Amino acid sequence: MLQRRDFLQAATAAAVTAGGIDRMTALAQATGANALRRLSLDPLTGGARAVSVGPVPLLHTPQVYAWDDAGNVATTGRPDEQIKLAWQRLVEALQQGESSSAEIARLHVYATSSQVVSRVKSYLAEQLDEQTRPAITFVTGGLAEKNAVVAFDAVAVSRAATDSPKARGLIAANAAWGKSAALQGVLPPGRKLYISGQAEKGDSLRACTRATMDSLRRTLEMLKLSMDHVVQVKSFVTPITGKADVEDEIAKFFPADRLPPLVYVEWKSTLPIEIELIATVPSDKSKPTTRESVEYHTPQWLPASPIFSRTAIINGASTIYTGGICGQPGSGEAQVRDIFAQLQEITKELGSDLKHLAKATYYVANDETSGKLNAVRPEFYDPNRPPAASKAMVAGTGFDDRGITLDMIASPLK
Repeated sequence: MLQRRDFLQAATAAAVTAGGIDRMTALAQATGANALRRLSLDPLTGGARAVSVGPVPLLHTPQVYAWDDAGNVATTGRPDEQIKLAWQRLVEALQQGESSSAEIARLHVYATSSQVVSRVKSYLAEQLDEQTRPAITFVTGGLAEKNAVVAFDAVAVSRAATDSPKARGLIAANAAWGKSAALQGVLPPGRKLYISGQAEKGDSLRACTRATMDSLRRTLEMLKLSMDHVVQVKSFVTPITGKADVEDEIAKFFPADRLPPLVYVEWKSTLPIEIELIATVPSDKSKPTTRESVEYHTPQWLPASPIFSRTAIINGASTIYTGGICGQPGSGEAQVRDIFAQLQEITKELGSDLKHLAKATYYVANDETSGKLNAVRPEFYDPNRPPAASKAMVAGTGFDDRGITLDMIASPLK
């Protein structure tokens, strides 16, 4: 059963005429269609199996740690206190963006071990009642901040008026953290772009980061967009201790003091870095190329693939976020097949299907599940409409008996 909660009032007449609001969004607001709906809980993660969000501003936080006021990780050696402080910092970020913990659609939890994951699950169960749990993905591995055992980032509904500066672009997170780059991105109602992880070679982590960002910039320009439209940058990095070099290179592609929220995941790869982007697609920049709720594009300089698209744009009014989907314990192939069976069930329940997937992230913890994912997913994807994707080999999924987790962004059929 779907559990539905309306977060915004029906739009006023003023909202219909507000600058930058396209007719589809204005109509949806005027009919009170802005809503956040949650599927039943996933007993493994403790979060909603999936959350569907209507045409509202979507706040994207930076990766948040248990920072003290000087911007250093506090509560070293006290994991429960660190989890509590990191959550407090996330709530502060949400409040700055006119949101709250009850309005989170998607939550990513990065932890150093499955033991920390268990502590986080218990803490979140105390902080959020079952009716307000977001879709949650857990990943384990090294973290980008020294002495950290946990980090969060979230996508949440913002209650900012659609003609407010807080409803689009970048806004402050919390200056008290001492983190000059801790801005948040807001996707305004309308079309949304997801660019698959791209990775370019170089003779150092800095050189690879610079070349990859330049390739991503070209991809944006192909779609008549620029770095000004980016609302989040996610990097899969090894070594994770190179985060400062990565951030320094990424910052060179943005105006001073306009660095979007950054998220880091430690991965195991022969390539030091892969980077993906989320961006807004203003109606004055391009128009949909199809009547479908998701469209796909491939840059001419990159090879196409039948199992992932280079870019995906959600044209529809609603966005679906799944939690981290894990298969039942078993062989790598059994886990992968169970994940796709669950994905089919979730998308059907929310009025979508596997031909309307926008962005997949596969976190694989061993070679067996990685190989089986590659072998099995062609059975489920339309080769002309696979989702944009990133696949990362990580230390763990947060659950010792699960070798893979998948989280997905999708759109209803219409």
